[in-house]
Amino acid sequence: MEFGIIGLGRMGRSLTRQAIDKGHRVVGYNRTQRVTDELARDGIDPATSIEELVSKLRTPRIIFIYLPHGEPTERACQTLRPMLVAGDIVADGGNSHWSDSQRRHAFFAEAAVRF
Repeated sequence: MEFGIIGLGRMGRSLTRQAIDKGHRVVGYNRTQRVTDELARDGIDPATSIEELVSKLRTPRIIFIYLPHGEPTERACQTLRPMLVAGDIVADGGNSHWSDSQRRHAFFAEAAVRF
């Protein structure tokens, strides 16, 4: 199995390490390149941008977002959607308000991307 993770802070980093330990391929992106570089030594396939992360995954893609609620998550969703195709999956693993999650579900559904 392979998937991408945007946001390699506490939660994203933990999931990444567990997945790598179990033999999964993880493509990871963090706005702080140092964090991505550290995890590259542990086996993550590093990406320097969201665009690169998407390009390194085969379709249908699975992408987890582990960012703070609000603007960081919103910006990631807005950046992601034009790059995705029908059948791709995006999961927000952060602590977004339920109304934001409902709105994002509808936003991605317009492109037949599951959220």
